[in-house]
Amino acid sequence: MSWMKLGRWALLGVTAIAVSAACGGRNELPIGGGDEGDFGGTTSVGGNLIAGGSTSVAGVTATGGKVSVGGSAPVGGTIGSGGKVATGGSGPIGGAGVCEPGTGFCKGTTIARCDADGSGYATMACPRGQTCQQRGDIVNCVRQVCTPGQVQCDATGNVVVVCAADGASLINKQDCSAQGQVCRAGVCRNPVCQPNQRFCSNGDVRLCNADGTGSTVWQNCGANQYCDPKLLACQNGLCTPNQPTCNGSIATTCNDNGSGYLAGGVNCAAAGLQCVNGSCQCPPGSLDCDGFPQDGCETNVSTDPDNCGGCNLVCSASHIVKRTCDDVCDGVCSSGFDDCNGDKQSDGCETNVNRDAKNCGGCGVVCSNNHVTASCVAGDCNGKCATNFNDCNNDKQTDGCESNSQTDAKNCGGCGIKCSASHVKAVCTAGACNGDCANGFEDCNGNKQTDGCEINTNTDEKNCGGCGKVCGAGETCTAGTCTSMLTFSGIKQNLPIADLAGWKQCYSEAYGTSTSVLTTVQTQCKGTYLMMACRAKGSSILQLAAYAPQADVLFDTGNSTSAPMTHNNPHNANGVGWYFNSNESWGFAPEGDAIQRFTCDTQDSSIGNGGVDGAQRLCWHTNTGRIDGGWRCGKNDQLNSSFDYERLLFTAP
Repeated sequence: MSWMKLGRWALLGVTAIAVSAACGGRNELPIGGGDEGDFGGTTSVGGNLIAGGSTSVAGVTATGGKVSVGGSAPVGGTIGSGGKVATGGSGPIGGAGVCEPGTGFCKGTTIARCDADGSGYATMACPRGQTCQQRGDIVNCVRQVCTPGQVQCDATGNVVVVCAADGASLINKQDCSAQGQVCRAGVCRNPVCQPNQRFCSNGDVRLCNADGTGSTVWQNCGANQYCDPKLLACQNGLCTPNQPTCNGSIATTCNDNGSGYLAGGVNCAAAGLQCVNGSCQCPPGSLDCDGFPQDGCETNVSTDPDNCGGCNLVCSASHIVKRTCDDVCDGVCSSGFDDCNGDKQSDGCETNVNRDAKNCGGCGVVCSNNHVTASCVAGDCNGKCATNFNDCNNDKQTDGCESNSQTDAKNCGGCGIKCSASHVKAVCTAGACNGDCANGFEDCNGNKQTDGCEINTNTDEKNCGGCGKVCGAGETCTAGTCTSMLTFSGIKQNLPIADLAGWKQCYSEAYGTSTSVLTTVQTQCKGTYLMMACRAKGSSILQLAAYAPQADVLFDTGNSTSAPMTHNNPHNANGVGWYFNSNESWGFAPEGDAIQRFTCDTQDSSIGNGGVDGAQRLCWHTNTGRIDGGWRCGKNDQLNSSFDYERLLFTAP
């Protein structure tokens, strides 16, 4: 909001006494104004002198009223010298005020209001959405009631009004009702229907608006309906609008909304005919085929094979046992023939399904020509296969002779001859099984079709490093090299796994695991010798190890329920006391040392009383034919739930 002084007068003949200069402003010098010592009023010495600013010369003395000495004269600004005197009122002396204080005028949406001292006007723009309103010489900002210049309808909907320039009022522009119209969106319009009444339009029922200038759909009539102008509702039509139709036996035309028939028409019955689709015709299934109207519609084209479906449409007798007509030509085909083109009227049963390779055994059954000369014999696809190709799936109809006997590893050289994939990538080359052996394997019997590359030349003592390379007595095949087997007697402690020449690991499991079946382990470890061992998990050093012929390691020493009681009597072999039972425990101790199975050997353990050589004792629990939780690896015992220790088996020839 901004205010601006509007000084618009000049007073002459006044002497300036005591000048005070101000540039671009105002200097007031009150003397005793409003203080004790006033003489019933206020004395001011000062005035206005504006020279690019303001200087006051002279002042005001008020006694029982107000004296203004001053005026205004522009000298590059304003010089006030003089004023006005008011005694019980107001009167100018030496000049006149510019305006009456508090009065004003409007300029658009801007207010100009006289200052309190009457020396000029201050202006103020009304806030957004408001306008200046003047009543006499009093002005105020009031809310706009409309957008200036906007044309609209009044509240009655009968008069077009326009918003005044100040937005404070609406001005009547046009009375629509005087000319039988209504106001709609600021325009006088003619009514199109009777307000609030239903009427028929374009086949639908519509409801007129309250002002009659428009309507909305009240009911959409369906494709076979029309709007009844009496009921003002959709009704089912009697016929298709404007189309030929029958009114009983009368051939006529439907009216334009389907509610009835046009006048006139032809009575078909009088000519012995029927009305069909708006024309006089023979009854359905009958025609006048002989050209003599005297005998009417004499031919039944629904059943006559010589006029089947129409006059002179003769059904074919080709390979048909007996011609029939049921509106179309029909009849049973002769054996070995079929109607594959669906036209028994033209050519009957035209296809020999016993010999036609495109319809072999039935219509649409096409014999494959994939590497075969397609032919049909007695309704089955047949034909000679191309050289080196065979029909191995017995389906020459779908894929012909689908197998290339020179390259098909599942039918190599002939149907059903499958190349082995044992340690070899199955390949058929020129009708013979071939392919590169996996690393470390060889085909030593020259039969890749039956067993592929059957020999592991890394471990086979009879083919060590290659076919026919036999290791000597006491040697084992390790990594394709004949090597003397590591041997020792008794129990080894801290044995490096790298020293196990001639031995192959065949079993490994954490002590805390109890899933391995003993028979499975024995199948995996089927060498002549069997070594039991244990270690800290992942270690390259076996904490304990002992071996003997497999039969000695697995010698059944009974359990606590056996009779006689032998489970604490170990079986001695290779300097080791062995004990085994599939339902108690499996382990060893130094030969000659006593054992106490409960169910594992607890001698010289954390829970055993007495005993020696605890560091050389090993025991695993067994239960109903499987290896159960471990128990001890030397002095480390109670390992039933431990995953920090592992048990291992090694085998050697």
